[in-house]
Amino acid sequence: MAQMKGDFIGFSFGNTHSSDLGIVRTSDGDRYNQNLSPEFEDKTLAIPGGDGTYYFGSTFSQKIFEVPFAFDKITESKLRKLNAFFNDRKIHNLIFDEAPYKIYKAKIVEPPDISYLCFDEDGERIYKGEGTLSFIAFTPWAHSNYKFLDDYNDELFPNKREWALASGMVNNKEDKNYDTFVAGIATLFNPGDIEADFQLFIPINSSSNQINIGLDGEIFMIIDSLILPETIDGICIDSKTQLISGYIYTSGETDVYQLTSNIFNNKIKKGSFVKIPLGESKMNIEGVNTTPIIMYDYLYF
Repeated sequence: MAQMKGDFIGFSFGNTHSSDLGIVRTSDGDRYNQNLSPEFEDKTLAIPGGDGTYYFGSTFSQKIFEVPFAFDKITESKLRKLNAFFNDRKIHNLIFDEAPYKIYKAKIVEPPDISYLCFDEDGERIYKGEGTLSFIAFTPWAHSNYKFLDDYNDELFPNKREWALASGMVNNKEDKNYDTFVAGIATLFNPGDIEADFQLFIPINSSSNQINIGLDGEIFMIIDSLILPETIDGICIDSKTQLISGYIYTSGETDVYQLTSNIFNNKIKKGSFVKIPLGESKMNIEGVNTTPIIMYDYLYF
């Protein structure tokens, strides 16, 4: 029988927390059931006229979250609010209280079936019930909310020391001047569960000589000399899209790097796109006299 725990673990979906709806996650005894990893999707091809199939490896597909919940003594208006929440068909950030450093992009699979009781209390109709809410994350990874523990406000995240070790994060980027290029070299840090994609923004003043980019001492890409339109502030190397694009930079309280439609993949002289490995690594850039900026998230199961 599902149990409601006094110190229940809630979740946020978009701008709504489960406590705003009057619902709590329930457990089977003292256990919360949750898939730890995304689903596998095997790549196979039938052998024409033969037995079995060829196997070409596996990829992670989607991740399903089954969230049992219960509500106790909620009003008719609260039930309507709950029903509206269940019928949201958009993708939002899904964050579980026990791991606020993980953000999943998810949507509700379908409105859940609810078993409930309706009774009168002081002349008002009151509801009590339970059900199971299913979320699906089409991108199976959670990305980091922030990159360093000091970025998490102590008042908003009073329990951060409880999950700090699990997150693998260090206190702040100044520990080892992480992610900052000095004399063309930056120390990167990836405490996530898998290799991370990145965007590398290289400012270029109208033209450049050959650019060599390396990771842990090995050059992974050589970009031929470039001549850029006056409207472009530099190039962005995006390991996820595997594109080298132009960008326009706008400074402000939050710096903005807007990608343009200019593509420079034809300038790749040698090499390929890579990802940031787990742990510490060093990226080096030769051939530019400006300071590059690198952006990446930690990715978690």
